[in-house]
Amino acid sequence: MIVWEENEEDLKKKVEDCINSHCRALIDLGMIVNAKKTEAVLFGKTSKRIEFKCGADTITAGPGMKVLGVYFDEHLTWKEHVEKTLSKMSRLTAGLRFLRKRLSKTQFLNATTSQFYGTLYYGCQVWLGYHTRMSLIRKLNSIHYKVLRIVEHDWKKKKKRHELDKIGRAKPTKWMSYSTGTLVIKIMRDKFPFCLYEKLSETVYQERRKPNRLLFYDKSISKFEFQAIQNRIRDYFYNFNFNHFPEINNNQLRIQLKKSLNF
Repeated sequence: MIVWEENEEDLKKKVEDCINSHCRALIDLGMIVNAKKTEAVLFGKTSKRIEFKCGADTITAGPGMKVLGVYFDEHLTWKEHVEKTLSKMSRLTAGLRFLRKRLSKTQFLNATTSQFYGTLYYGCQVWLGYHTRMSLIRKLNSIHYKVLRIVEHDWKKKKKRHELDKIGRAKPTKWMSYSTGTLVIKIMRDKFPFCLYEKLSETVYQERRKPNRLLFYDKSISKFEFQAIQNRIRDYFYNFNFNHFPEINNNQLRIQLKKSLNF
C-alpha cells in the first residue's frame, strides 16, 4: 500500500517502482506476469483515474477490486460487496424453502449456519463493523430474518422479530462485534500479525477503576481512518473482562466474549 502524497508524480513513481519490483521478483521465480489482469485502486477521497506503467503496459486505477472474495471500493463504503452478497443470498432462499420441507429444524439450522451464514458473513472482519452504513445493516437484517422465517415456517410474516431472535442465530450487529473481538483476541495474544499488534498497542490503555478492561482511544485524523480496528471495536470492547487473559486459551476467551455480548 502506497500513501497518497500531494505531488501526483511522486505517487506514480512510488507505485510504478513497487509494481516493477514485484514483477521482477515473480519473473526471477519463473512466473509470468499478466499486466492486463493486474489491477490498481486509489483508496481515499480522490476519484482520479491515474495511469501507472507496468513494464511496457499501462494500468489504470479503477473504482474498486475484488480480493479473495471481498470487493474493495475506492471509498471503502463496502456497498457493492454487501449488495452483491445479498443478491447471491436472495437467490438461495428458494432452495432453502425446498430444504426446510425435507429437514428437521435442527438439521436445517445446521445447514443454514454452514452454507448460508458462512457465505453471508465471509470476510466480515473487514467490511462489517461500526463503519458500515446503516442502510446496509438494515438490508443484512432483512435477509437474516427472512431465513429465520423459513426456519419457523412463518410464510405470512406473523411473528415479530424479537420472537425470531429466540431461535438463537446472532443478528449482523452482534456477529460483527463477536468476529472483530475474536480477531483482536488473536492479535493481542499471539502478536500476529505484528504490525497490527503494534497499532493496537499504541491505542490501548487500562481504565484505573477497571484495571482488567481493555479500552481503545481514537487516533484518527480523518473520517477515512474510522475503519481502523481500534475504532471499530471501541464502542463495545470495554465490556470484555480480561481478568485471566494471560492464563486461559483462545477458545475460553471466545466463550467469555460471547457471554459479555449475550451472544
